Amino acid sequence: MKCPLGLVYRKNCIRTLRSVWNKKSTKDYVIERCKAVAGNCLPVLVIDDNDITQEAKCYFINHTFDGFEEYDDKILCRRVEAIAKYSVTKYNIQKSNKSKEDKEKYVLLNERLNYKHETLEPKDEKDFNKFVKGLQN
Repeated sequence: MKCPLGLVYRKNCIRTLRSVWNKKSTKDYVIERCKAVAGNCLPVLVIDDNDITQEAKCYFINHTFDGFEEYDDKILCRRVEAIAKYSVTKYNIQKSNKSKEDKEKYVLLNERLNYKHETLEPKDEKDFNKFVKGLQN
């Protein structure tokens, strides 16, 4: 089974967007991966891609490995909320029908701007904003 687009595995958690998490196939994938690693499961942090100002939700697989329960980890949730804009923008770039080269370029610019919080060159920032605005239309 292929990892769903928008489901990001990290050392201490799995990060995703609400629109991705709400798909049954995504939850089935995480359940199968948890079963495959013999219980070495990670919490799933879900960002609301319609309103990135909302608090992230944290879920952990239940003891019967057939569903998820809400889990409270404020510190982990705050870390994910800090990069919510980056996550949503990256997902939108990746699912767009733009060329592979354009996707790679704008994913890197998104990382610099919204993850590392670097200042972009004016031309790059203008191109990036135009590209992202085109994705929303």
